[in-house]
Amino acid sequence: MAVFQNDHRTVRTIACWMLAVAAFTPAFAQDPQYHRIGHTGCQPISQRTSELGCWITAEASQGKLPPQPIYWHLDQYPTRAAAETERGPHGTVVESLSKIWLFAIATAEWHPSGG
Repeated sequence: MAVFQNDHRTVRTIACWMLAVAAFTPAFAQDPQYHRIGHTGCQPISQRTSELGCWITAEASQGKLPPQPIYWHLDQYPTRAAAETERGPHGTVVESLSKIWLFAIATAEWHPSGG
């Protein structure tokens, strides 16, 4: 009977240690550069050295955003001027991939009148 109790105590001790190690493993395993893509992460488009990679094509302060759920809308325009007329307070016009884009942060119901 004493041997059986020792076995349970040993198993319980091992299980507790495994649980403790498992609980702390994610904290140690997480990459401190979690926002990075690849070795160097996303770089400004001006620093592009190859076709492949993660490139930041635009960066703009969005100010105070609405409290309801918001979405990132991507719309293509024939000219920069046409995109600028639709831009709104939370939009950015970008030239990328030989096209003109409007990146807009807005509610799901929002749609540009052109583009």
